[in-house]
Amino acid sequence: MNCEHRYLSLELHSDESFAIIKRLPGVPYSYMLREGVSLSDVDFPAGLEFPTTEDSGSIIGDSVDNIFSAFFISSALKDFLCSIPELDDHIQYLPFAIVNAEGHRLPGDYYLANVLPSFDCFDTERGGYKRHPKTGKVWRIRTIEVTGSKIPSTAMIFRLGEDKARIIFRSDLVDAIKANGFTGLSVYAMGATLP
Repeated sequence: MNCEHRYLSLELHSDESFAIIKRLPGVPYSYMLREGVSLSDVDFPAGLEFPTTEDSGSIIGDSVDNIFSAFFISSALKDFLCSIPELDDHIQYLPFAIVNAEGHRLPGDYYLANVLPSFDCFDTERGGYKRHPKTGKVWRIRTIEVTGSKIPSTAMIFRLGEDKARIIFRSDLVDAIKANGFTGLSVYAMGATLP
C-alpha cells in the first residue's frame, strides 16, 4: 500500500519562457507516444529532429515541453534516471535531436523517456472527469486523484491506466530530480485543476 507517497502529474510548463515542441517530423503515429507500449525503429526512427515552435520561449530544460504528453529529456536526466534501480525496465529511451526556431540543431542529445507501466488507479470518487458518451469510460480528466492502494509500492513513474497519456511521478522521484539540479520538469499535484 502506498498511502505514504504523494503523486504528481506531468503537464505543460506554465512558464512561457520554456520552448515547446509541437511537431514530430518523421514519427508516423504520434499517438503511440502516449500509449506506454515499447516502440520500434519504425515507430520512432533513428536520426529524428524535432523543432521548437517560434511562438514559444527559448529555454530548453532537462525535461522538454511538448504537446504530445511525452516525457522528453536531456541526456543528463536520462543518465540520472538510469542510475535509479527501481526504474530498470520501466522506461524505454529513444534518442532524438532538437532544432531551434531558426533551424539550428541544439548541442546535446535528447531522449523520449517512454514510460511503460500503467496502473488503473484513478479515483473516480475524488477526481474530476467526464465519462465517454459511448464507452462510459473515464474521459476528459480535469482533476487527477489516485488510489494509492492500487499502485505497487515500487512504482516511481507510471501511466494512469484510465488515460495513458497521463504520466504520474511519485513525489520522491520529483524531489530527487529537482535536488540534482535538473530543470524544466512541470508537474501538478493530485487534486489540482489541469491546464
